[in-house]
Amino acid sequence: MKKVKYSAYSFLFVCTIILIGLMVSCSDKNDGGETKTVELLSFGPSPIPRGAALRIIGRNLDKVQSVVLPGCDAISDIIKVGNDNTEINVTVPKDAESGKIVLNAGSQQITSITDLTIAGNINLTSFSPTTARAGDVITLTGEDLDFVKEVIFSNDIHVVKDSFVSSTLTSIEVKVPMEAQTGKIAVSNGADDPILAYFEDNLNVVLPTIESFSPTTIRSGTELTITGKDFDLVESVSFEGNKTAETFTVNDTKTSITVTVPVDAQDGPVVLTAFSGVTVSSATDLIMLVPTITAMTPNPVYAGDKVTITGTDLDLINKVTFGGSVVGDVQPGGTATQITVQVPGSAKTGNVEFATINNKTVTSTDVLTVEIKIVYGPETTIWEGNVSIGWGSPTVDIPASAFAGVPAGSMIVFYFTQTPNWGQAQINNGKWAAIAGLGDLGDGYFKTGDVGDASVTSYENELTQTVLDNIINNAMPDNDANHPGAGIIIQGQEWNFNKVTIKEPVVTETIVWEGNTDLGEWGGSVQMTNAASLTIFADVKAGQTLEITLGAIDMSAGWAQFIVKDSGWANIDGFTIGVSGTDTVKDIAITQALLDIMQSGGILLQGYHVHITKVAIK
Repeated sequence: MKKVKYSAYSFLFVCTIILIGLMVSCSDKNDGGETKTVELLSFGPSPIPRGAALRIIGRNLDKVQSVVLPGCDAISDIIKVGNDNTEINVTVPKDAESGKIVLNAGSQQITSITDLTIAGNINLTSFSPTTARAGDVITLTGEDLDFVKEVIFSNDIHVVKDSFVSSTLTSIEVKVPMEAQTGKIAVSNGADDPILAYFEDNLNVVLPTIESFSPTTIRSGTELTITGKDFDLVESVSFEGNKTAETFTVNDTKTSITVTVPVDAQDGPVVLTAFSGVTVSSATDLIMLVPTITAMTPNPVYAGDKVTITGTDLDLINKVTFGGSVVGDVQPGGTATQITVQVPGSAKTGNVEFATINNKTVTSTDVLTVEIKIVYGPETTIWEGNVSIGWGSPTVDIPASAFAGVPAGSMIVFYFTQTPNWGQAQINNGKWAAIAGLGDLGDGYFKTGDVGDASVTSYENELTQTVLDNIINNAMPDNDANHPGAGIIIQGQEWNFNKVTIKEPVVTETIVWEGNTDLGEWGGSVQMTNAASLTIFADVKAGQTLEITLGAIDMSAGWAQFIVKDSGWANIDGFTIGVSGTDTVKDIAITQALLDIMQSGGILLQGYHVHITKVAIK
């Protein structure tokens, strides 16, 4: 190891004059009447390095037998300078320390009033061992090491002299602090403006080593075993996602760590942090277990109802996302093998994604079919009687006027009784043609086998827009002699009809867009062309209503309006909507033509002096 030398001070070879009061041990005088008492007037230089010549100035110094400096034996090797006994020199020993000097002159002992300062040249030679664990003792060697007040390890970790294991002029023993890192070792004289000396080589501080862990795929919240060595140097154990274990256990041989993986830990390496702050990561990732999904019941399920999920490790799930990218609420009381989830009202048919607290996801292999549960209002009777139908006569005639204003999606309910014999009922429009889509088989007929056994007393069918258009557009004239105004004519045999009712769906609102946009003078727009809007439009039916809620309206120009446009910003014929200063809502009937545009690419609104605050489907 290379020897590195550092000077603690520039040598000052200017004598420090120290005034000394006469120190007389006897009053002997020579024949000329001069005193024979030894006097110390000054010494220097101060500071002075060890090995340098110390000049002592005084009187009668020929009587000095030895000079004593702090920290070392008396110096008897004295060099006399000149013949007037006013100066002597001594070499400062290697073990001299700062302090007062003493002149021994027989019965006289003269002590300086001020201190001599020793200036050290800290010479660093080597340290060993060069690789050590935290807590090990290393030995630093050199010269003038008594001037060292601190040993400084990498990571700016200071060990002061009081904490040294031992200290001499040529060696220092010091423990490697737990916080020390691999790097340079420095020594300092501890001054406010310290002098630092560095060893040329690095100290290699041993770190903990991860050899393996088990299991490699783990259920979060359970116990992991890490094997390796030097685990007494570990301060903390952490996992991906910046998750640190609260506690861990190290075995007696410091080769094994047992730790509980945090429930929200993520896939990634296991990380050990030493007391030095240095981290050690595993070579392979720890993988978090994902749940398995075996069944979803019921399937189909109504939007708004609950679905039961069965499988394994389901208690790890904290988020369930249905088709349409909507999240359902996991219900309390679930177990590892079964949970219940509230299906959002806006959920769509599709695969279901399950996410755990540690951001792992698994998607169901089965598609969950989500159906809309339509809530209907009370029934309205549109025909009532007691008719045993025949072929041509008698018939049940239902007026077309009863269907005026009936929204698509309503249900028509037929109440009847059947005979045990084979029978059928044919439902025609006013022009005696079958109404496609009205009837169990879509052919306009009820047959005994279609509706079940003879105990069945009612049958209901959806009134689609196509069915409604067929009824209204093919009605008999009001002045028809046989079936005036009839929209439906029912004939057949072995059936007795007594009532026909309609129940309309309760109007619900689905918000497509909400905010507060000023359309300005055709500069602003409300755009409903994104995936979320198209998902909503996919379930809309012709005959529903597009409800536009208005905010502020500026009538300063005498008019205001907005226009419904397609995704290419082209006007849609028939959908330029004028507004007045008092309008708050504009309802737009959704025709099939408008619906086709909505479902193919979406729509947008532009206008003049109108604020739009909400767009909804009813």
